[in-house]
Amino acid sequence: MNRVNDRTKLLQAGATQIDADTVSSLRSWTSIVSRLPDLIVSEGRRPSVRDLVTWYERVFGEEDYRVDPPIDGLDSLTDELAVPSVRYDVHVELARARWAIRVAEELVRWRSCVSHAGQRPSATALANDRLERAAREARRQIEAQP
Repeated sequence: MNRVNDRTKLLQAGATQIDADTVSSLRSWTSIVSRLPDLIVSEGRRPSVRDLVTWYERVFGEEDYRVDPPIDGLDSLTDELAVPSVRYDVHVELARARWAIRVAEELVRWRSCVSHAGQRPSATALANDRLERAAREARRQIEAQP
């Protein structure tokens, strides 16, 4: 029984650290994401992008937040990234914000998975891997940009 409790405590400590590390990254990228509504050329896309920014802030602001991102906001951001007339420097900022949001998406999925960790350990391992890969790539992309 003690081994099971010790293993559970170890897993919880590891999960807490993964969550804290990811939240720290998301916080550091807040300024990138919060500028999104000002970067969006299409006036019609701005409200849904504002909703996406609000969602992003809740992901790192609320420890147990597990709600998927607003699909309209993701669609609007994706559509804006596809507009050929968007200036290069704006496109770079949009792409950086998309990477930050991608990590927030994986954190939400990871939290959902960890909350059911005892039921599906392989799913938790997959969620850990996806979150770590997304965060690593986001850091690479965000830090590579001016």
